[in-house]
Amino acid sequence: MTARSQSLLHRARPAARGEPRERIAYALERCIVEHGYAATKLIDVAERAKMSPPHMRYYFRGKDDMLAYCYERLLRRVQGLLDTLPAQAPRTWLERLAELMLGGGRRGREALTVLNEANLVVARSPALRTLRSEYDARVVARIESQLAQLPLASGQTAASAAALLTHLLNGLMLERVLAGDDRQVEDLQQQYLAQLDLLLND
Repeated sequence: MTARSQSLLHRARPAARGEPRERIAYALERCIVEHGYAATKLIDVAERAKMSPPHMRYYFRGKDDMLAYCYERLLRRVQGLLDTLPAQAPRTWLERLAELMLGGGRRGREALTVLNEANLVVARSPALRTLRSEYDARVVARIESQLAQLPLASGQTAASAAALLTHLLNGLMLERVLAGDDRQVEDLQQQYLAQLDLLLND
């Protein structure tokens, strides 16, 4: 794996005088990782971003608006990383997908923490539900296109297998966040690969 894909969704800290929306987004992500979204207050984000709360409100209406911005950026980064997975044998591509989504060390786990916290807000926002639905459809389609090139176990279609693998990956990503232990990554990847083996007729 490349260094870029190893770091999953990580992005560098924006410069102190960098674009304000990026500084605020980075500050919110750090607060979520440290305290969780529900416990994060605007003043916490403002202090970390080195801005006043009224100044932040010039860029975002409130905390949910900030989280929506972070969420959209995270989903776009995931999609961009999926696009960087090199074209190779379908089985290898599917294996690399698990490394990409479940790897990344501490920074990968932190990015998954933000993504999972944001998923809780999606239910309240029609725009974010639409964004998440479009993202899920693209991921499932990518996985399905790889599975369509492989012999599947009896009774499996590429579409049903892709949906199952996508749900499994989402569950394993959540498990990685809740466990908080980077040593568990290999076990989670093995669970994914075991399910992949069951779906394929190798």
